[in-house]
Amino acid sequence: MWRTLLLWLALCLPCQAHLMVAQHGTLNLAHGGAYMVLSLPVSAFQGLSLKTPGRITLPELKAEHGAIEAQLQRGAQLLGYGKPLPLQGVMLSFSANEGSDSTDQLVALGRYALPPRETPLIFRVGLYGAAPAERRYEITVTRPGDSELLVLTPDSDSRPLWRSAWAVLSDDFGLGVNHILTGFDHMLFLLVVLSAGWRWRAVLLALSAFTVGHAITLAACVWGGLAAPPAIVEPAIAATIVGMALLDWRARMRGAAMPTGLRIGLVFGFALIHGLGFAGALAELGLDPGHRLPAVAGFNLGIEAGQLLVAALYGLALWLARRVDEGHGLRLARLANWTGIAAGSFWLASRLLGVG
Repeated sequence: MWRTLLLWLALCLPCQAHLMVAQHGTLNLAHGGAYMVLSLPVSAFQGLSLKTPGRITLPELKAEHGAIEAQLQRGAQLLGYGKPLPLQGVMLSFSANEGSDSTDQLVALGRYALPPRETPLIFRVGLYGAAPAERRYEITVTRPGDSELLVLTPDSDSRPLWRSAWAVLSDDFGLGVNHILTGFDHMLFLLVVLSAGWRWRAVLLALSAFTVGHAITLAACVWGGLAAPPAIVEPAIAATIVGMALLDWRARMRGAAMPTGLRIGLVFGFALIHGLGFAGALAELGLDPGHRLPAVAGFNLGIEAGQLLVAALYGLALWLARRVDEGHGLRLARLANWTGIAAGSFWLASRLLGVG
């Protein structure tokens, strides 16, 4: 049966190659096998003798077929029981654009032999190209009556198939925490907000306003279709850092603290902008349409956990500084404020100019 299916797919492969979007693919589980069709960048394959790096001609494909298949066997794996499952009947399709005798994409087809007993499966791709656009795969996995989307990148090159809602929530929780702890612009905005010398009640109100604000935007993007290009969102996020830091500096120079209600309102408004950034990050990481709610909930909870960790560590640093000398705590808060102005201005300029 599977040989018949492979033969049929082979006849359709030239058409598939023209229709397949770069770095997209399908993995169809049926009849005891997992049938893969995957578009891969030529630059992902190493050690090939090519006239033009990153592009391959039909004669070169015939000459390098063995080397490419060997790398495909190692670089596109379906794991069961922790071991790679056999990839059978590998075929490679050459699809050059009209007027060109070479291509920068190859479409690979093959069948993974599934184990006789049902077992958790993991799909891994380790073949990534040199260009930024060649470092992300979107793979639609199907089985009778069900489908899901896998997004793979060099930083997350494997994904279990058919994750439960709880597993999706847990995985995306970790992604949310990581996004806050590695997203220095979001972290710096929080530090600027926390540097106003508020009591804990006001700090909790500010954190809550930030949470509600970005959660609203994130939900609007996922379920309401709200979208904004990164060319607008990223400079706007930098502008929120500069704006909040400058307003705090102005209030300090005037010797009058900004009214708490106004400041909470500003935090909420700026959080709406940060939510656009979070939504873009979640989309980049991959949002499976079948698990939107647990994915968004997990990612949001991870963001909250990350910001609470940042707030706790910053609060501890302020407390320790004040234990040594009251002036140290004030200087640390001012350092965060001035860092917000300087770094935020740099990010704003570089993002507007497209160099950051």
